[in-house]
Amino acid sequence: MQPASRISGTRPVLSSRMVRPPSLIWTSLIDGWLSSPAAVTSTILGIVGLAFALYQFRFVPRERKRETLDAMQKSFKLSQKSRGVVLPALPHFLLDARADLAAKLKQNPCQRPDLVLEFSDWKEPTDTAAHEILCNEAKFRCALFAIGHVIDFRAEAGAEAEAAAAAEAASAGAQAVGRVTDTPTEQDAAAMATHTLWTGSKRLITELNDFAQLVELDLFPEDDVLGQFHRAIAPACKAVEPVIWSENVLGGRWGLRVLRLQLRAEHFNDVKPIHRASALQWEGKRGAGEDRVTLIRAPLYEDYYGEHAPSADLPRSLRLRLAVMARWVRITKRYGGSRLRLHLRDENKLLGRLRFACEPMNPDDPDGPQRLDPNDLNWRLGDVDVLIDKQREIQQAEIPGNAATSGIAARAHVA
Repeated sequence: MQPASRISGTRPVLSSRMVRPPSLIWTSLIDGWLSSPAAVTSTILGIVGLAFALYQFRFVPRERKRETLDAMQKSFKLSQKSRGVVLPALPHFLLDARADLAAKLKQNPCQRPDLVLEFSDWKEPTDTAAHEILCNEAKFRCALFAIGHVIDFRAEAGAEAEAAAAAEAASAGAQAVGRVTDTPTEQDAAAMATHTLWTGSKRLITELNDFAQLVELDLFPEDDVLGQFHRAIAPACKAVEPVIWSENVLGGRWGLRVLRLQLRAEHFNDVKPIHRASALQWEGKRGAGEDRVTLIRAPLYEDYYGEHAPSADLPRSLRLRLAVMARWVRITKRYGGSRLRLHLRDENKLLGRLRFACEPMNPDDPDGPQRLDPNDLNWRLGDVDVLIDKQREIQQAEIPGNAATSGIAARAHVA
């Protein structure tokens, strides 16, 4: 038999004990807690104990921050000696390369007016990221010139080091038999200075590369590293930039983190309002013996006695972009921006193009002419990819059993 409520169609009426509003539940719990002195006492003691524990551990984040900063300073200080040896005396190979290209274009200004225009627009050895070199023939040729200067400098340092070692051995032998030896000449001292510069630059690249690895692994925060050292990082990285190119052209991957660290330092200088009105510079030797202040990153704003105003050649769109990036890096604490992303994208491509251009034309003659001579104005930057494709087809055809490309390789040989 069904209940009367279901027969009549009305809902059953529930008593107040069966359904209680949430407000009444909380009210009853609070009333019960206040009516118990033991519960009140235990709660107050718990709050006091928690506050005391938090107060005791208040120095832990600061102490960890201090330890990180100490480790960062010690790690960067490892390169202080190398920087002191290399930066004042190392020739600026990229400036010498610009001088070589300028002299070549001056001899034949009408042969390549497009190259003359590119070179005239590139007034300082700045903006040398991988994608920026690959889209500018003047920069690409200067990179080849610079690699040639580095190779000559390394050969000179090696030969002079061997001569100095032979002279030292002869001096030791003469002293053993009781003969008086000649004092070292200025030429011997210059030879050892060249060798010291070369070994110092290699050591500096290794030390900066190790430091950059710690930065990329987030062991040292980029904001702290660049805020304290970006004016020391930028000239050191710029000085050894052509050396890194030449060493990677000869084989292997070495020191590329240094170039990425340089881009981070340049981006930090751009987006920080306190720094963007001052230029990044390197005071070094040009190559002929005179000192030269080399521009690494031009200031985007001008300083008028404490007030910053945008430079005349800074468009409004770039100013808006800088304002957005300045606020974005406050959140992310990471630097490099789009230049670093594009550089990472084209890093291997640039090394491959430079390696192809510097390879000897005849593999059996390593000392012969290279594939692309920067003094030869007949080839263009767009021809490099075409020549690489032809070389790839030839190499694939030489693989045993790869007959599909044999006809292509034959036509490439004929061409």
